[in-house]
Amino acid sequence: MAIVFDGRTAAQTKLQTIGERVAKLDHTPRLGILYPKENTSQETFSRVKQKAGEKIGIRTDLIEVGSHLDTEGICDLIGTVTDSYGGILVQLPLHDGVDRYTVLNSIPYEKDVEGLSAARQGALFQEKTDLYSPVAMACIHALTDGATALKKEMEELSVALIGNSYLIGRPLSLILSRRCREVSICNHRTQNLFEFTEKADVVISGIGKPHTITPEMVSDGAIVIDAGYERSDGSVTGDVHPDTFSRVGFFTPVPGGIGPLTVAYIFENLITLAEKASSRENR
Repeated sequence: MAIVFDGRTAAQTKLQTIGERVAKLDHTPRLGILYPKENTSQETFSRVKQKAGEKIGIRTDLIEVGSHLDTEGICDLIGTVTDSYGGILVQLPLHDGVDRYTVLNSIPYEKDVEGLSAARQGALFQEKTDLYSPVAMACIHALTDGATALKKEMEELSVALIGNSYLIGRPLSLILSRRCREVSICNHRTQNLFEFTEKADVVISGIGKPHTITPEMVSDGAIVIDAGYERSDGSVTGDVHPDTFSRVGFFTPVPGGIGPLTVAYIFENLITLAEKASSRENR
């Protein structure tokens, strides 16, 4: 019987720990989330984060980004509001025509809660920071729990990592290559994907393509981390076909797996930034 990762419970535990850290700060930081005004889905995702912040006493403001704003206009908006917040998050994707990388790079290093700016990603590459994409942090959390539950050592694991996005695949490729025995990086163009997944101890998928991973593609007892998310016909599905879970040792469900924990790690990063800012002020 496979072990099912309970992301909701893990998120609640993480938020409780974060709340204890918040109580020790001289000033409680606020989080500012910029989201595309005309995109109701992104507004919904933003409000989920807002509610999570309320549970631990962190005010989270939702800042509308109108479709009339171009790349420069959004960067100017970030510059205008940044002093009011301990952390800034841009809810992607924004509207067509906006250069997301320019927007992300306009977030100050010390306010970048998702670690998506070039400065933050460069620091991760050079091993100068332990703050990176919250969804990637949630994947590492789940993988660590899975390895512990199955009595496996991280440094002995081989991993098939599917997806090379700046949110999931790229940061994970760096972290996993430092901690695991072997990492195979694949994407939607990889031919004969099963050749990589069927021999891996761990399969992590985050390409947002429903049911990419099927039962015959994984080994018995594998750890399967599903970081995919796709909404269609009123339901949410992940990258892994549900039939796959009957043969694995540990898996993260969709919904209820990586998603809730990702939200918690946004606030963990916010508090980490606040603690570092407080340390600088007290020198």
